[in-house]
Amino acid sequence: MSEKDTANTKEKQNKYDELIIAQQENIKKLEKEISMLKKNIEKYSSTLSKSKKRNDEVGNSIEKIFEGEKGKFRETLEKFSEILFDVGKYKEKHVCMIYDKVIGELSLSRCRCKQATFNIDFALKSQKDEMRKEKHLKKIKETEPLDKQKFSKAQSTLLASVVETEKAFHCLKEELESFDKQRVDELRAVLLAFTESELKYHSHALELYSRGFNMLRQNGKLVG
Repeated sequence: MSEKDTANTKEKQNKYDELIIAQQENIKKLEKEISMLKKNIEKYSSTLSKSKKRNDEVGNSIEKIFEGEKGKFRETLEKFSEILFDVGKYKEKHVCMIYDKVIGELSLSRCRCKQATFNIDFALKSQKDEMRKEKHLKKIKETEPLDKQKFSKAQSTLLASVVETEKAFHCLKEELESFDKQRVDELRAVLLAFTESELKYHSHALELYSRGFNMLRQNGKLVG
C-alpha cells in the first residue's frame, strides 16, 4: 500500500470514528432525557393515583354526612359527593392517558435509540469485516503471489465488503444529520400529549367543580 493510500485510509478511518462518537453522544443524550422524563412523569402519575384515592375518601365522608340530613341540603350533599366521585373517575382516566400516550411516545424514542445503536454496531461490524478481508488479501499477495484465481476472488470479496462498509457509514451519516431534528420532534410530541391530557382532565374537573360550587351557593341562598 502506497503512502497516499495509507493517508486516505487513515483519513477515512478518522471520519468514521468522528461519526460514531458523535452519534453515540446523541444517543446517550436522548436516552438520558427519556429516562429523566419517564421517571418524573411516572412519579406524577403515581401522585395523581394517590390523589384519586383521597378524592374518593372526601366523597365517602360527605356521603356519611348526608345520611343524617334531610330535605334540600341532603340532596345537595348527595349530588356534591357524586361530583367528587366523577372527578376521581376523570383523574383515573387521566392517569391511563398519560401512560398510554405520554409514556408511549417516550417508548418510541427509546426504540429509535436502540435502532441507532444497532446501526452503529452494524457499521462497525462491516468495517471489521472489511479489515479482515484486507488482511486476507495481503496474506495471499505475500504467500501465494502466483495464484491469480485466489487473488482475484479475495480482491472481489474485499471490494464488496468496502462497498458494504461505505453504505453502512453513509446511512449512519444521514441518520446523524436528522437525529437532532427527530429528537426535538419526538420531545415536542411527548409534551403535546402530556399537555393535551392535562387540558382534558382539568377542563372536565373545572366543569364539575363549577357545577358543585354553584349548587352549594344556591343551596345556601335557599336555606337563608
